[in-house]
Amino acid sequence: MPPRSHPPQPDAPAVAHLGWALRVRRERMPRERDQIAELLGYSTDVVKHIENGTYRAKADHFIAEWAKAFGLDDELRALWERIHDAQRQEDRQTRPAQAPIKGQVVAPGPLVAEAELFDTMELVGMADASDIGPGTLEVLEEAVDLLCRAYPSTPAAILRDRAKQRLAYVIRLLNGRLTLRQHRELLVHAGWLAALLGCVHYDLGEREHAEAARQATYLFAKEAGHGELMGWAYEMTAWFALVEGRYEDLIDAAEQGQQVAGTSNAQVQLVLQQAKGYARLGDAKQARTALERGRVVLERLPIPSNPAHHFVFDRTKWIFYGATIHTWVGDDDRAEEFAQEIVDQHTRPDGTTNAPMRVADVCMDLAIVHTRRGDLDAAVDHGLAALSFERKTLPSILARGTELERILQNRYHGERLTAQFHERLMLARRPPTSPELPPPPDADQPPNGDGRDV
Repeated sequence: MPPRSHPPQPDAPAVAHLGWALRVRRERMPRERDQIAELLGYSTDVVKHIENGTYRAKADHFIAEWAKAFGLDDELRALWERIHDAQRQEDRQTRPAQAPIKGQVVAPGPLVAEAELFDTMELVGMADASDIGPGTLEVLEEAVDLLCRAYPSTPAAILRDRAKQRLAYVIRLLNGRLTLRQHRELLVHAGWLAALLGCVHYDLGEREHAEAARQATYLFAKEAGHGELMGWAYEMTAWFALVEGRYEDLIDAAEQGQQVAGTSNAQVQLVLQQAKGYARLGDAKQARTALERGRVVLERLPIPSNPAHHFVFDRTKWIFYGATIHTWVGDDDRAEEFAQEIVDQHTRPDGTTNAPMRVADVCMDLAIVHTRRGDLDAAVDHGLAALSFERKTLPSILARGTELERILQNRYHGERLTAQFHERLMLARRPPTSPELPPPPDADQPPNGDGRDV
């Protein structure tokens, strides 16, 4: 498509209007397009396509980089909100006509789209080449984006295997002939894939493999000089520490991560992980302060076009974190309000959910709230619902289930419903099988498990 020389028509898609607005602002600057591209960490071709409204891959990341470099005025923010709303409407319209049974997961659109994207690469010979050809980096960027969007609802074992395949492909490309820019972009793609792989390994209870992938994430990010990605490596350390009950280590890792993440999605999640750590340590004031600070940072970020992307943060995710934080500090009314909002937002008309992991977690919040209020029936119903989802973070949901069981045993020891929940929790604790994971690439040592080395 030739460069746009006139503003788009009023009825043109919002992405076209956004592209035009970005071009107008870029042309007012004392910099050329290639200089802007280099500053934002993108190729000149990507910037050109975004300005023409013809390229959507990682568009939310592009706007985040633009916002950090130049800020977002009211017009740009409004246009981005229009794109976000249009994407949500499109997602609703493209849901499968036949919904699964409650708790079951259907193969999500992003995973299928990513496979089709790689099939196309193979047809044109791109996936078999040892050197970077035209468009390869852009296709890889879109593929990584799709895999990250598949995280919330794709069975973890399937996503783990796909992410390992793509990471191996990117590492093979890193051994080819590359320019400095190509090398850095591939390092960033490898970093996101390693981060995704670490998350699904942990979801499956594969702790050592998750840590190896986390270390690889840090190494790729450090070599690429990518602060936000380094922040996500620290966030994974904080997450592991939270689930494993190492709350001081959690707070340390979160503080270290915030020093490198900048104003980014990673920073928001690090702040909220810190809030969870304070809540677990019984410091309700610090927990509430951190929760509010996370909201303030979130308001500085552009609204993401694809909130299902695992490494972006939106208001719904803040509410999700808030539900658990309020539960842990004993704010039962606020906890119930936040948790119920998550359930309502992610429940389809037939009762199934498009975000099983979030709903499972807030079901545990609701179960604890109902237990404290003396409603055993509602507590066990929510606890059993939390354990029923196929897609879940196994260590996290088992830790939450153990917490609920302890409260039930203290308050309702000997009750039939308490025994019923205990039996279901024991069934969920059956250990999964663990696959082999290649070691991370050789490089300088990353921070250790509590994130103190940087």
